[in-house]
Amino acid sequence: MCISLFIFSIALGHCLCYHKMKKGYGGTLYMRIKLWGVLVAMLLLTSCALRSTDNTDSTTAADMTASPDITTAVPESTSPQKDVIHTLSFLACGDNIIYYGTYRDAANQAVPGGRAYNFAPIYDHVRDIISAADVAFINQETPVSQSHQPNSYPDFNSPVDLTYDLTEAGFDIINLANNHMLDKGALGLKESFENWKARGVH
Repeated sequence: MCISLFIFSIALGHCLCYHKMKKGYGGTLYMRIKLWGVLVAMLLLTSCALRSTDNTDSTTAADMTASPDITTAVPESTSPQKDVIHTLSFLACGDNIIYYGTYRDAANQAVPGGRAYNFAPIYDHVRDIISAADVAFINQETPVSQSHQPNSYPDFNSPVDLTYDLTEAGFDIINLANNHMLDKGALGLKESFENWKARGVH
């Protein structure tokens, strides 16, 4: 814009000078008109320069005002982190199968005034190992049904007293899914499940 006005002022001065000279005016008048044209052009350039400076200053001030605060980042701790290790112990036992001689001996070792069968001595030598495990699992190979008499091979059934002694030894999970689970039919399996559940095991 300013450059255009500058060129326009110079051109206007020259045109006026040419017009006056054509009508017979002297060289002095020509010089005066030309001088005035130059002065006007200089004033325009000065005004534009001042305006440009003001815009620059205002832009800089606005930018400084809008700039966000600079905060110093706090460095993260460089101390090594210790790993947290969680452990769980698991113990598993195979077939806990009760034959005739087993429940006969349990009946002979029954405590007076207590239950009719005492299977606890069978597990005395491993009781500490069983109870020390976080999770102790055993496969109970024979049903424990109160509707049937204790029996041995081939269709097993064990006294219900076994459920007390086995859980007191420290077992948490009793597995019934095996090839003897239906030795006493659906009722024998149902009662076995209920008897173990009553002991608070899974």
